[in-house]
Amino acid sequence: VKIADELHNIQCGCMVCDKRDNTMKRYADVLLYMWANDENFKAKFNKSKGVCLKHMEMLLRAVPESLKGSQQGAFIAELYKKQKQELERIQADVHKFTLKFDYRNKDMEWGTAKDAPFRTIDKISGK
Repeated sequence: VKIADELHNIQCGCMVCDKRDNTMKRYADVLLYMWANDENFKAKFNKSKGVCLKHMEMLLRAVPESLKGSQQGAFIAELYKKQKQELERIQADVHKFTLKFDYRNKDMEWGTAKDAPFRTIDKISGK
């Protein structure tokens, strides 16, 4: 048991992981600050394809500390809308990707579905 406790303590105190996590929190704070204070940044963010689910969680956790009042709800609503649109788009591409394996659809255009599995993994896992 003592060895397990020591291993746990070692894992909880990794300088590299702590530094990385701190840097990522600062990135989230900067993104939220820019979204709240720079209309050009907000427009670009709102036109983007959103973020992976891992970073969505990070942003949602940072919102209460970084944004005030109505900005919190506005950002969360915009992020949710964007993520929902992107996940629906990816879902449609994955569906089309699977249809291409039916011989009856051999002449169907790939469109954006050809790399749908890879993009889905990226969106979900943050790779």
